[in-house]
Amino acid sequence: MRLMFEPLRKYFDFQGRARRAEYWQFWLANFILFFVLDIMSMAASGGGKSMIGILKILLVLGLAIPNLAVAVRRLHDTNRTGWWIILPTATLLITLMMFIGVQGAAYIQMLEGVSQSSDYEWRSQLAEAGAFLGTLFLWVILPTCVASLVIFIFHVLPGTEGPNRFGDDPKGGAADIARVFDAPEETDARAAHAEPHKPVFDFGPARGVPSVREAAPSPASQPRYPPAPTGNPLAPGAIRPTFGKRR
Repeated sequence: MRLMFEPLRKYFDFQGRARRAEYWQFWLANFILFFVLDIMSMAASGGGKSMIGILKILLVLGLAIPNLAVAVRRLHDTNRTGWWIILPTATLLITLMMFIGVQGAAYIQMLEGVSQSSDYEWRSQLAEAGAFLGTLFLWVILPTCVASLVIFIFHVLPGTEGPNRFGDDPKGGAADIARVFDAPEETDARAAHAEPHKPVFDFGPARGVPSVREAAPSPASQPRYPPAPTGNPLAPGAIRPTFGKRR
């Protein structure tokens, strides 16, 4: 529900990005609001209906900017410029100007003929009006609907993952959460297969007290010393090898 009213908090914010949930929830809130007002307008009469009509006009004007802003941010989320939002309006204006330039004179003549013709001629002019409306649909209405469909598809498409040229991903760390159960990457194969450190406690005869060293010495690489003499384990004679047999 927080995303439904997020466009109101970012009333004049045309920067950054908006996720699909923010755009469509706000659109749904607009639909529900005006649907309720329409029902109230049908149930009301007299001054109440007029007040509801005025309220609807004020809401349309007041919600126009946040609707436009969230639509622009939704386009930014798909890594498209917000100028795409004017595509339907620009298509309508351009095609309408082209239609008037080509068919405007014929349309004016048709209206003058309908007002001054007899019943038979009026039916003929009505058929011409039908052909005229068909041409209007092909020239103006159909291209505008196609342009509106393009913008609708842009708003439906998912946003780009991670940051793009319009800002950070509004979903935040959702992509990292999706990979939380992936296997960890091994940056160093030797480090991944190395045995853990195991300290060795040495109770050798050289000192007579336990000591800790990194690894046990190899028997072949170390000289053998006789046991320390009884009485003074730290005497200098305790660490010297004895050659020969004492008599």
